[in-house]
Amino acid sequence: MGLILLAFFISKTTKKDGVFYQNLVDLSVIYCGFIFINQFVVWFSRVDYLATVIDLYSRRVVGWSMNHNNNTKLVIDALLMAIKNKPKQQKVLLHSDQGLTYRACKYLKSFKANNITQSMSRKGECHDNTVAECFFNTLKIELINQQTYQTRREVSSAIFEYIKVFYNKIRRHSTIDYYSPNGYEKRFYRNNTL
Repeated sequence: MGLILLAFFISKTTKKDGVFYQNLVDLSVIYCGFIFINQFVVWFSRVDYLATVIDLYSRRVVGWSMNHNNNTKLVIDALLMAIKNKPKQQKVLLHSDQGLTYRACKYLKSFKANNITQSMSRKGECHDNTVAECFFNTLKIELINQQTYQTRREVSSAIFEYIKVFYNKIRRHSTIDYYSPNGYEKRFYRNNTL
């Protein structure tokens, strides 16, 4: 989004596998240009996983990937899409849960090169990922539970269309003054152009 991250960070650490991970999220603070990540399971003959990267400021889904395996490739692909959508010099705080995929060396390699700081949830603290959890709940209600999918390609296509065509461009959110994510970003840039 080309915004400066406006926040006071709280520093809470969690030790996992002998390494300390910081939770830099304070949900009482309003963030700009901040990204959340999470994953979701979609059912239709087998289990599929969807990883997303969501901009907390605008609620826009800026990266996503779908795979039949919950592995590092899944979250790397979502992250790479998000990186393509962010201005190169923008500093970003990327928050996730403590899953193995989010601690993998391959995944973390792209952080430094792309000006990304890692933040992780505290153990047993689901509220840190509220934005992502809300997105997945909305996706289930508005899309997944509305129809039956026969093939992986069908569900993948439906999710792509939902995110790209409906969720980011049309769907209004009460937390962003009833704008769509794209509309909210446009409003910000219109109001903050020099």
